[in-house]
Amino acid sequence: MERPGATPGDIERFYTRLAASFRTGGRAGQGCLMINTIAEDEGRGTLLGSQAQAFRDRLSAAFANAMTGQHHPGLISERVQFLTAATLGIWLAARIDPASAAQAADAAAACIRSWRQAPDGLGNLC
Repeated sequence: MERPGATPGDIERFYTRLAASFRTGGRAGQGCLMINTIAEDEGRGTLLGSQAQAFRDRLSAAFANAMTGQHHPGLISERVQFLTAATLGIWLAARIDPASAAQAADAAAACIRSWRQAPDGLGNLC
């Protein structure tokens, strides 16, 4: 999603692959190392906060990059915020229940699909 020329289809594939990884079991059910580290460290006053923010910002920038020119311009910012929060939540949920996290990733992919298929670029609100 960070590469030049990325599209919303890349975002949809990201969520589809994320769901598949949670369904295969193994280490994927442990979630994302950065998210797990943030969850464990939160409130302890370490320097991790700036790294956590940089991680979130990089994820948001990747979503924005893949949507630019492909989505209704007025909605890109709010969709980026939604997808970023959803992704962080999905990875955290994977620690508790990988199957549920896979379903959430599938739902995010369905949102992207509805946005891509809408002739006006608006799609469902999700």
